[in-house]
Amino acid sequence: MFATVDESIKEQRLLICYSCESFITKIQTCNECKCYMPAKTLFAETTCPLDKWHQAEPGNSIINSLEESILNLWDKS
Repeated sequence: MFATVDESIKEQRLLICYSCESFITKIQTCNECKCYMPAKTLFAETTCPLDKWHQAEPGNSIINSLEESILNLWDKS
């Protein structure tokens, strides 16, 4: 649902954004999708509108573990 990637994937994505002609440095926003990129690059299911980076596997963060536990509890209800 809102699974996040590991910090290394987020940083790789941001480096790609920083070098992109559509990246607005001053407000850290993409001119194509209008997203705030430090947030968008964190989520596993997001993609670049210019196809420069793609969906990624969720990381092993506490956020992902909690989300998985909650979803499992809902499924058992």
